[in-house]
Amino acid sequence: MVDITQILLVLVIISLTSILVIIGIQLILILQEVRKFFLHVNELTEKTDLFFEKITNPFNSLSGIVSGISSLFQFVRSLREKNRDSEEE
Repeated sequence: MVDITQILLVLVIISLTSILVIIGIQLILILQEVRKFFLHVNELTEKTDLFFEKITNPFNSLSGIVSGISSLFQFVRSLREKNRDSEEE
């Protein structure tokens, strides 16, 4: 014969098991959402990186051109100084 304590124990075990299963399923769903969020953040950072790279590349090229022109002017200036020195001698 089954007494009341055994019935209560089985009911408690069944209810706790079902609660833990529900919590596990919810945890899996939450972790999937967190994964989607981080994938979205990663995609956003990659797009931002590409955007800033596209913005900075022309400035890097422009600074290279300016540096080249500056070097050209320095070279011409040194040639002029050499010519002046040779004319003075």
